[in-house]
Amino acid sequence: MNQWNAGALQPPHLAALCVWEGSCDYYRELCRHGGILSDFLNNWHPRQVGGVQHGVGDRGQEPGDGEPVAGPPTLRGCARQEPHRHAGEAKAHKFIDDYAARTAEFDKIEAPLLSPPIGAAWPAHARQFRGLARRRSKQKWLEVHGDTHFTHFYSKYGETLQKKFFGHFSRRDTGWNQQPRVSVNVRHPDESSCCARKTNGRWRARNGPSFSAPQASRWRRVSLAEPRPSATRPPATD
Repeated sequence: MNQWNAGALQPPHLAALCVWEGSCDYYRELCRHGGILSDFLNNWHPRQVGGVQHGVGDRGQEPGDGEPVAGPPTLRGCARQEPHRHAGEAKAHKFIDDYAARTAEFDKIEAPLLSPPIGAAWPAHARQFRGLARRRSKQKWLEVHGDTHFTHFYSKYGETLQKKFFGHFSRRDTGWNQQPRVSVNVRHPDESSCCARKTNGRWRARNGPSFSAPQASRWRRVSLAEPRPSATRPPATD
């Protein structure tokens, strides 16, 4: 997530960015979805950050080697200062202006970017489409995947994708110049997925024929009337 802000600073040695499932809007995607208060940080921060934060010391968990997971210092009272008091922060700050300092200046991001959001998770990991669309550079790629929000960062699929991308901008021939600008893993009911890629304005499945966007989805009107909620026939009127 911090890569958006770092990229906007244009550090001279920054070759490329891979913002894997990285939220780009602290207000809209973490604290207030469309202005509606989200309780995500209130639940996540104590479990994933507070329990392993510097200063927890002997009050924290031990990973099994006898040393506190957050390091040996045990700070108490005012000596233990939390960088941000997430619990209640989103509720206290209602408007987007309160989050301006944490929002990247996307028009200043010029480094090549691989943006791989997940299409099956909460907004913090799925809404980096905004960041991709707003950034300045023309060298940008979108890859949408499924499964859990952490699986493919570590899977062979995700590892290969990242190495291929960074290898290209480390001046190695990885074949990245053949990578479609947009690729989407489409999930099927049996939890399998098929990678569809956009080439020359048309979508093509990895192992199938090409298809245009309107043909990709077949819409039908569905009635929610009892006793068959999925019945396509409208309910009788009185």
